[in-house]
Amino acid sequence: MREVEIKLRCDPAGLAALPAYLDARGYQAEEDGEETDRYYRHPDRDFQATREVLRLRTVRDLRDGTTRALLTYKGRNRAALGQSREELEFGVSDPETAEAVLDRLGFREADRVRKLRRTFRRDNRTFCLDTVEGLGAFLEIELLCPEAEEAAGRQELTALLAELDFLHPAVEPKTYLELTRAAGE
Repeated sequence: MREVEIKLRCDPAGLAALPAYLDARGYQAEEDGEETDRYYRHPDRDFQATREVLRLRTVRDLRDGTTRALLTYKGRNRAALGQSREELEFGVSDPETAEAVLDRLGFREADRVRKLRRTFRRDNRTFCLDTVEGLGAFLEIELLCPEAEEAAGRQELTALLAELDFLHPAVEPKTYLELTRAAGE
C-alpha cells in the first residue's frame, strides 16, 4: 500500500472547528491519543540521506487509558507536494522488548516526537488533528491506496485541500521529524 498525505499548519482555533466539519461529512472520530514517536538510526545506512524512516510509535488512548504500539518503515518520499511513500506497519505487543531488539541489532534512537492526535476516518481517508510538542497545531490528511492508484489519490488530496480553504491552511512540506530536527538546531 501507498500512503499519500499532506500536512497543513493550522491555528488552534481552526483545528478546534474541524471536528464538527468532519462529523457533518460522515467522518467518524476514532481516537484521541497521546503519541510518542521514536525514530531510529540504521547501523549501516544514513536514513536522513535516503529519506527512509524506522519508527516505533506508542499511543496512549486518552479516553480509556489503553496503550498500543506500532513499528513502521517508511520508504523514500516520491511526491513534490506532501508525502507519497511506501509504508509498512504492524502492531507490537511489547514496545520495551521491541526497543531492546532494535538496540541489539544496532539501531539507535535518533529523535523523539510527541503529539496529541485526534483521528477521524471515512473509507480510505484519515484526518489527523495534531498538536505537536514544540511545533504547534497541524492537520494531516492521509489516504491509503494501491501504488497503481497513487495519482488518483493525489488528485483526491488536492480536492480535499480545496474544501478546507476556509481554514486558510499553509502546506507544510516537511515531516514532523524534519521540523523537530530543524527546531533543535
